[in-house]
Amino acid sequence: MPLPNKKISLILIAFVLAVSIAAYFGLPQQIVIHIDGAGNPNGTAPKWIGAWLLPIAMLLIHFTRKDAGRGVPGANLRDWSGINFAVQIVLALAQCALLLYNYGHVRVLQPFFPFAAGSLLILIGNYLFRARPNVTFGIRNKWTLSDPHVWRSAHRFAGVAFMVAGLLVVLLASVHPSSKETFSVVIVLFVLNYVASYLFYRRFVRKGQAGPR
Repeated sequence: MPLPNKKISLILIAFVLAVSIAAYFGLPQQIVIHIDGAGNPNGTAPKWIGAWLLPIAMLLIHFTRKDAGRGVPGANLRDWSGINFAVQIVLALAQCALLLYNYGHVRVLQPFFPFAAGSLLILIGNYLFRARPNVTFGIRNKWTLSDPHVWRSAHRFAGVAFMVAGLLVVLLASVHPSSKETFSVVIVLFVLNYVASYLFYRRFVRKGQAGPR
């Protein structure tokens, strides 16, 4: 059975909603919802919108998880469920950090996102090692889906790449927190895995072990 169950997810969402409601009336009318790499606010919204964006995202993930997980192999359903819950935890922590920032604790928000992103990359990398061929979960393109050999090799590479990238993001955040650096690492990571999947495909094609079905 996929873990964690829906009750735990609902408890987390209820907690975030309770905290948000309690904090709502003390927020300024216009709240900061995004900061740049230097820690300066560069995105605001009325509090009646900005205070609820992340809780709404958590609700959407919760109620669409079953539909989004269709097509995921049974052996990977626990991993899929774990990643979904990890994303919800990150969103919950992000909401708390956002509220604290708008209450005047300005140092809490800048380092949060790089550390959260790095931790998620490490977690996803660990799961990618076990991902089986499917069209929902993992590195999915015409090359990885063409043959199990390509899928397996590409995901072993991706698992290592994601974990290394996650560690790099965390290390960079500990030295100089910057959303720009995090974004750059993630972009390079996805390009690298896309290219790697093609190279693995070409490698197995030459050996006559893979090809479009």
